[in-house]
Amino acid sequence: MWPNLFDLLGFRAAGSTFEVILWSIALLIGVWQAESEWRSSRAGEVSPLGWALALGLIGFGLRRLYGTLQQGELYLGEDGLSIATYGFLYAVGFGTAVLLSLWQAKSRAALGAPPPAKVIDLALWMLVGGVVGARALGWLTTLPAALSACSTMGQDSLDCRAIFQVWTGPNVFLGGSIGSFIAGGIWARRGGHSLAAACDTVAPGVAIGHAIGRVGCIAAGCCYGAMTTSSIGISYPIASPAFADHYNHASEAGREQLATLGHSFSVHPSQLYDGGAELLICLFLVATPFGRNLAGGRRFALWAILYGVARIVTEIFRGDTIRGYLVRIDSPGLREALSIRNDLPSFLTTSQTISLSLIALGIWWFRRPTTKGAASL
Repeated sequence: MWPNLFDLLGFRAAGSTFEVILWSIALLIGVWQAESEWRSSRAGEVSPLGWALALGLIGFGLRRLYGTLQQGELYLGEDGLSIATYGFLYAVGFGTAVLLSLWQAKSRAALGAPPPAKVIDLALWMLVGGVVGARALGWLTTLPAALSACSTMGQDSLDCRAIFQVWTGPNVFLGGSIGSFIAGGIWARRGGHSLAAACDTVAPGVAIGHAIGRVGCIAAGCCYGAMTTSSIGISYPIASPAFADHYNHASEAGREQLATLGHSFSVHPSQLYDGGAELLICLFLVATPFGRNLAGGRRFALWAILYGVARIVTEIFRGDTIRGYLVRIDSPGLREALSIRNDLPSFLTTSQTISLSLIALGIWWFRRPTTKGAASL
């Protein structure tokens, strides 16, 4: 578990030397920007915003360099710079998804794919819709706590403003998928584009972006798996949600064992199961003739079917219960085979229920006739 990206990279982004380097880079960027604006102004092109950015970086860089070198000030404090690994990897996933979608737009031009410039526009719409959808479903699954936070605003409750802090969670990928699809529909209707062709184009990108993001879940310690005695299990440190969950549900003997271990019990790497499934789906859509040539919305429909099935399976290995259960169906034999905690039902979590709907939608869309009207959906 490496919530801070610099812990993952193996160094500490703190101290006077680090800050001198950081503020020097900011100063150099400001000088480079000012030089660029000077050249543009001589050609008759003046950008007030560009000059403001350049002068701001120069001024801020000089002030911070003086404070660090002459007065020993640490603007970032003793802890230094912190970048959330979770957010960084999801950003990498989004960038990879956009690049893959741009490549797909070029190779699928004959199948009605939107031009690359439109793909970037679509990606931004889907990003906003995905963030809103992931946050909305995340808060719906923790509705009592959310309502308490917004009504009491007391010391013992979460700040209601946390609903806007998308970098802290709770965020649910399936909610993000729904939000992205709705945003893509709005984009298509406003611009007169084919929603089916657009969805077919970005389907592999959605899969690979999610696969990379799941690695961020491991770094953050969220979406952890159920306890297991198998050799593939992983454990989390004392400060993790998994350790807190295990400690709260353990007997006195179990709590003593956890204290001795100094980490959680071994759990399934469920994030890798989910991310691995998405990676395989992406490869199938891109590398096989069948996946490459599907059109009229069928390619996206196939992603919905395959991921829906995969998510229902991978949910069985999840150990966190933040998503909640719509229907609690116990399966003692399955729990015993997978070493899952006895008080955890096997079905149906909120995500499994949504996955069933995703599969049904995918089957309906896949079987829909590819007439001209259907293709321009």
